[in-house]
Amino acid sequence: MTSINLTVKQVGGVVYENCQPVGERLDWTVLCFDDQVKLKRGLPYLYFPGGVLGFLTQLFSTANSYGFSVDYQKSMKVLIDFFGKKWYSNKLEDKKLIQKKIKKNNCFYFQLLSKNPQLFHINEKDLDFINQQLNSFLPSDNNQLKDNTTIIGVLIISGNYTVYPYFIQQTDVGEKRLKLLIYQQNQVNQVLKEFSQKLIKDKAVTLYPGCDEEYLYQVFLEESENHFFESFKNIATGLPIFKIDFKKDGRFKIEDLGKV
Repeated sequence: MTSINLTVKQVGGVVYENCQPVGERLDWTVLCFDDQVKLKRGLPYLYFPGGVLGFLTQLFSTANSYGFSVDYQKSMKVLIDFFGKKWYSNKLEDKKLIQKKIKKNNCFYFQLLSKNPQLFHINEKDLDFINQQLNSFLPSDNNQLKDNTTIIGVLIISGNYTVYPYFIQQTDVGEKRLKLLIYQQNQVNQVLKEFSQKLIKDKAVTLYPGCDEEYLYQVFLEESENHFFESFKNIATGLPIFKIDFKKDGRFKIEDLGKV
């Protein structure tokens, strides 16, 4: 972490310089908000705890919290169909190699999940299944950033725009590459709603009688928010958090929410 203190004015400048439309859902590149991968400015990204596989993790978490059942294999097939096979390489490694790769790729979310699954309402059976899939979804080694990127704050964003998370700031010791953690609520809401619809359609979940896809979406969304904020509390403790509300024309309003 860094001692640089972000002000509303500074955040406004970063948002103004780095904002971009969210684009269409099928064009989104899904990344964990802490993935240290090379991002291209202007491309549409969706930041989600755990990246693509995080959707499966949070589905299991939701099921455990609200008492419905999930078919592992069917939900995995839905995940691949929904996000596209480009995310899935079907490579398998033993458990020790998988854990080494988690650490090597600095995947904070899955490190935290492995250390404290109860925090995310994940049981041992769920965790074993998730670990079997991890190697297929973690970013490849040659995409890792080589520089020292410092997380400096959190943005909670609403509207049809998002923010490229990296920016450069001049300090007493020279230029420093900084990063904001992004939670774009509209993107998350949209993708969870569509994902919930497909889970119901493909019979990957069994809900209580009378519950439908809208119910699944609402509880999925609530559990997802918990995963976001529990992750923020562990990776960005004490850092500033700001709410950014975008208008349709790209104008925005900033609210200082204090510290994580």
